Order: sequence, then structure tokens, then C-alpha cells
Amino acid sequence: MSKINIKTTLINPEETQENKTKGIMIDNKLLYDENNSKISIELEDDSVKMITRSIEHILELVFKEGNTTGKYTLISENAGIDVEIFTKLLQISKNYIKINYIFNDEERTYEIEYEEIL
Repeated sequence: MSKINIKTTLINPEETQENKTKGIMIDNKLLYDENNSKISIELEDDSVKMITRSIEHILELVFKEGNTTGKYTLISENAGIDVEIFTKLLQISKNYIKINYIFNDEERTYEIEYEEIL
């Protein structure tokens, strides 16, 4: 387990959001808090699985070039629906992830930069 500094950038048509936080890395998973949500990012050779947990919902997205299916669960109703994601670009390198994708008919880019705290 390593402690890490994380910078995330979410770009969508309306705005660009940047966040800086601290987290941990365990094997191939990044774990951190962002905007009152707990984020888990699991890295594979050709895919990224992101789970966002808040008090109200859980959003599970799988990014792999092309079409994938995720899940949105409303906790109070204990009900979930499948959501479609189209990943246009997935770039995974040392300490950097870039995902360009379409979700809810909106194109977005999510970038994650992280470094180990020594």
C-alpha cells in the first residue's frame, strides 16, 4: 500500500472541474475521496473500472475502447439501471490515466494524475 497525491480533471461541455486530494494505491487500485464521494479505480491492461459511492447512489463504469455497460444504483430504492458508455480513447501509463468517453449523450474527458508520497 502506498500513499499518493492525486489530481483529477473532468472536462465536459459545460465546465472543467479540477480536484487535488490524497489517496492510497493498493496493487492496481486507486482509492480516494472526491466531492463527498468515495472513488475506487481498478486498472487493468486494457480497461479501467471506476466505482463512485455517495450517500445517495453507486455508479459503476467500465472503460474499455468501444461500448461497455455500467450500472447506476439508487441506494434509497435499492434499485439499479444499466448505463451505456462509449469509450473513444483510453490511455493508461505510469502515474497517468486519460479517458475520453460518451455518457448520457455527453462527451467527457477524465484525467487522473497520481504520484507516490515518499
